[in-house]
Amino acid sequence: LARNRVHGGRPIARFTRAGDPASLRFVSGYQPDFRARGILEKASARSRLYGGTLRRFRILSRNRRIQYLFMSGPRHTWIIPPQATTTELSSYGLRTIDVAVDEDLCVPGFEYHFVEDGELHSQIPEGFAGDPSEEDPNRADASAWLERLPVIREFHRKVLGRKPRRP
Repeated sequence: LARNRVHGGRPIARFTRAGDPASLRFVSGYQPDFRARGILEKASARSRLYGGTLRRFRILSRNRRIQYLFMSGPRHTWIIPPQATTTELSSYGLRTIDVAVDEDLCVPGFEYHFVEDGELHSQIPEGFAGDPSEEDPNRADASAWLERLPVIREFHRKVLGRKPRRP
């Protein structure tokens, strides 16, 4: 039901050209608010898969209707699928309001990419899969896609205070 979805169930961001991460566009108001008041929480943990410390940033959208979870490790930065800022939960402990988003916005740093029975299984956009992970050979490096996303480049500049990585 559209009433249980942010932005009437329509995606809050889209790619204007298929297979082009640089073509990402957000609906006005749903962009992450990288100013200090938009960053709600920071945390960190260690990860063998990502080779060191993973930093987590919970960031509001500019209109305060959704929240993003940005993950940043030594060589990868990605976005966990955004959630509505509602506190209402179902009896299963899940949020009752969904956010529609293109799955290519939320590709993890290492994602499934392997061949089984002669068939490729990949959750990385075509042409952007890198080397396999040393920890899990069924996952490939997705940074070639991620580092071309304008929102990741902006996160590097405004939140991490560094130049965006080269894809």
